[in-house]
Amino acid sequence: MTRGFKLFVVIYAAAMVVITAASIRFEIRAGHGWFDSLIGSALVGVTTCYLLLAINYLFSRKRDRAVGALWLGIVFLLAPFVLALTLLALGSETVAATDAERFLLLAVVGVGIILAVIYVAVTGALLKRLGPGEDRPLNRRGRVLLPPSLLLGAALVLSSLFLEVTGGASGWGMLSGERHWVTHYYSVGKGAIFGGPIPWLQPVFGPVGYVFYIVGLLASLALVSLLVKSSFSAEKMRASVLLAPLTGVVGLVCLWLLTDIFWGWNNDLSFIPWTATLAFGCWLAVLIFGAVLLVPVARGDAAGWRLRALLILQAPIAAFNLVMLPVYFVGDYIYFPGLGLLIVGLLLENWTCMDLVAYQGRESAPA
Repeated sequence: MTRGFKLFVVIYAAAMVVITAASIRFEIRAGHGWFDSLIGSALVGVTTCYLLLAINYLFSRKRDRAVGALWLGIVFLLAPFVLALTLLALGSETVAATDAERFLLLAVVGVGIILAVIYVAVTGALLKRLGPGEDRPLNRRGRVLLPPSLLLGAALVLSSLFLEVTGGASGWGMLSGERHWVTHYYSVGKGAIFGGPIPWLQPVFGPVGYVFYIVGLLASLALVSLLVKSSFSAEKMRASVLLAPLTGVVGLVCLWLLTDIFWGWNNDLSFIPWTATLAFGCWLAVLIFGAVLLVPVARGDAAGWRLRALLILQAPIAAFNLVMLPVYFVGDYIYFPGLGLLIVGLLLENWTCMDLVAYQGRESAPA
């Protein structure tokens, strides 16, 4: 890892701690238990992950150390488990008033935890493959599994066109102007129920989401075309000049979606304008830093350390999104199956493209 990446994680973790502390203080002053609120459970779990990452980097003696095996387990798994415990809230009437509701909540969160554990396993294996070492051809497993994985990811992304991705509209409906992107309605600039919109901040989320969604659809179509042109051969895809640019685009779109939806869930931050502004800064900073990592990848410099940094950066918010994923399919007023499939599809595309494009050379990360 570079010193710049470690410094970014430390600063980002500090900002998250400030946001979380301000949120808990506000909830307590308002007479709410922060365990009862989604804002508290989400922020505490994810913030703790970034804080542990920052501590690991601050006290690591090895400059190029990414995350040790023990830290990987703690950091990646802490967010979903903390979220599960806090959402259940052990009898909270705000979260679940009846035994039936608590059972359903437990089942939904349980499925989410299983998805997060699968994410941990796949990401951990990919981080290991992206480690330093000589360039080597794809193994048999890669040649067999990567093309269908990429096809499945693209199919899930494109299926969002026909399913709800925002309130009352499918992907097609949003593109036709029927509705706006989901974080136009739920973002740190505008509370879903309480808190008026922040005039200078709220208008950002809808247009940005619209553009990124279109780019994600186009990139998925391009990946399908590349698959067909390469006769579903992983080796031929790996040799294509189009793979690196598409990897950069898909990686940035995936990072945007995970970040955008995470802060969208925390829309009640609009109660506290300065905290919402800091949260917006975190949203923007992740996208900018992700672009810094991925622009060289798109140009053909897919050094393993860049891809590892991206995976580590998005891991806590990805774990959160996967824990919340089942809600999109069984929710009441929150029912966005297309958005759920979009998240899974982009993660599959992102993993597969990284695996295909990674150059596992002996170069070390810059200081």
